[in-house]
Amino acid sequence: MGITLNVSVCRKLSDGDFGSVGASVGFDGIEVPAGSSAEQIASIHQYWLAIAEAAVGDELDRLRGEGTPGPSGRGGRFPSDDDRRQARDDDDGQGDEKAPTNGRQLLGWASKQDPDAKDSVVAYGKRKGFPSKVIDWNDRQVSAAYQAIRGTL
Repeated sequence: MGITLNVSVCRKLSDGDFGSVGASVGFDGIEVPAGSSAEQIASIHQYWLAIAEAAVGDELDRLRGEGTPGPSGRGGRFPSDDDRRQARDDDDGQGDEKAPTNGRQLLGWASKQDPDAKDSVVAYGKRKGFPSKVIDWNDRQVSAAYQAIRGTL
């Protein structure tokens, strides 16, 4: 008689506004052939764990509006306060022709502020649940951070 594995991954993330999104994936009854070594069992476990973690990550990205847009074209999300503030600030008369469009440009802009705003950018991203590396942020995240930080300087 072989061994049966159950592999599950569950992750919940705060959206920074007293809300959260969560996703879980589980595989039950994964049959491991009789006589499998500990290394073979670990390999089978790691294989299914990687699939589950990838699926949970994809689902969280979709729920947070960072994945493929849903039928509404907005990734299934409603405009956040930051989105509304950004739309309001787009007509502030200052012009955004020099606004950063990617994470590298945002960090460059932040380092030129007085005082240096890189810590504020990183803290903003952490509060919003953005990727830990600013250079991995998408254009929507960069724009939201720029608008928020620019408004505090």
